Amino acid sequence: MGGTRFIGCYLVSKLRQQGHDVVVVNRGKTNGGLPERLPGASDADYAKVLEGVTVLKADRKEPEAMKAAITAAGKFDIVFDNNVRKLDEVQPLVEAIEASGGCEQFILMSSAGV
Repeated sequence: MGGTRFIGCYLVSKLRQQGHDVVVVNRGKTNGGLPERLPGASDADYAKVLEGVTVLKADRKEPEAMKAAITAAGKFDIVFDNNVRKLDEVQPLVEAIEASGGCEQFILMSSAGV
């Protein structure tokens, strides 16, 4: 969850540099759901980051719609949650991931709650 600003855009960029495909799940309200361009990144560098990024628009405040979007995307290897403050905010995402087949690792970063 997240992936557009703050820690998320740096995380997405690093994962893409390592060759991973990335699914960014967010409300799509910032930059169309795409990660922001890192400071100093060229057009070519930014385009390369975006090549392997898929955006799923979902809102954790609408758990059934979020579950449907995530389940349709299939199983995930690793999930990073960058934007959660309380347990009741993370629970719908955990349930959606479980419904999609689970994941190998769930990393709660919570940059918004610091």
